[in-house]
Amino acid sequence: MLNDSNNEIKLYDDEHPQVALWYGFLNDVIGLASFSFFITALTSDKPQVIASLSITFLSVWAYSKGIATRVWRHIRRDERIKGTVRSNIGTIAGTYMFLASYLLLGLTAFGVVDIKSFESYSFADIERQLSLLLN
Repeated sequence: MLNDSNNEIKLYDDEHPQVALWYGFLNDVIGLASFSFFITALTSDKPQVIASLSITFLSVWAYSKGIATRVWRHIRRDERIKGTVRSNIGTIAGTYMFLASYLLLGLTAFGVVDIKSFESYSFADIERQLSLLLN
């Protein structure tokens, strides 16, 4: 039995770098691209179309990258070793930029968010509101 536990630890040590690289790619590369596409969509004449095309492109890119690296098997193995809940909490914590940017892009594609949603968040408007509160 002890040997099985040691094999699991060894297996986890071998697979963990692949999972960490995948989440790093999602967070850093796809997250930054999502945010850039979000800003581009907001400032375009047709934000919903641009956001929808961007989501399609990013999804195909991430999926093809996942297929090429065979990362899905590493993620499933990571879930078996650590447990699904613990693995998913680690996923959310490791991909916060990706999740936030992709969510904003999705909300733009569905027409929930547009440039008017952010007009009151400029530094000048925040300063004006603070000065009204303090005076």
